[in-house]
Amino acid sequence: MRFGVVKFRFENPQRTHSTLPVFSFICLAKTTILFQSEKEGECEEKMEDFKERIPMIIAVIIVIGLMIGAYYFLFVHKTQYYTQIDNTKIEELSGNEDMQYQYILTAYTKNGKEKEIQFKTSRELREGAYLELDVMSIRGVIDWREVQQEELPNDVKTAMNIE
Repeated sequence: MRFGVVKFRFENPQRTHSTLPVFSFICLAKTTILFQSEKEGECEEKMEDFKERIPMIIAVIIVIGLMIGAYYFLFVHKTQYYTQIDNTKIEELSGNEDMQYQYILTAYTKNGKEKEIQFKTSRELREGAYLELDVMSIRGVIDWREVQQEELPNDVKTAMNIE
């Protein structure tokens, strides 16, 4: 089979005049594929078959888009929260050699939105220290680091009643 020629035919069903007819949004593009070894009637049948498959193609594109979005939000996207260590809210874990302590603390996003977050550590953290937590929706806290009070966003300072 030889490769065919693709021709584009633009039709304007309303026959309106436009100052920019090339960029007119009224024009409809109609594609006709002609293969050198086939008759024009067979080509129209193939175009009809293609038109029947358009909903399936659109559905596949939507599913792929949803899968990429889900992957991003579940495994790539992380939110930063800020909290202050309160060692009265610590629980000592038994049977786990790596992570011996679990904290359940109130944390805030950079916009001041509150959320209770739990995370595990291998040691007791310094009382009153400010932490920046990297949180993923499924995995929870994946990383944390200590920050100074001056590094906290203003909305977080307001939510924590820090002056």
